Amino acid sequence: MAYLFCARIDRHICFNRDYISNCTIGNNTKGQMIPILYHNYDGTEIDWENFFKEREEIKKRAKQGILPETCEGCLYLENAEWDFK
Repeated sequence: MAYLFCARIDRHICFNRDYISNCTIGNNTKGQMIPILYHNYDGTEIDWENFFKEREEIKKRAKQGILPETCEGCLYLENAEWDFK
């Protein structure tokens, strides 16, 4: 099934100073924001199961045409077959 999504959300993990996200592009999106998965990250152990579960929820919503607000307008969104795994 083809739907609007992004390879960065599907495959990237970006560790920043105080948050973790799937994207560092921000400047192409609504309000120049990026989708952040962990706010105020302080180096403590990450619940990876929850991390990947949240990422799958983002993908599930994308299949319904619902993208994170911060991704709206991003140049990297593609309408493609994302379920090739």
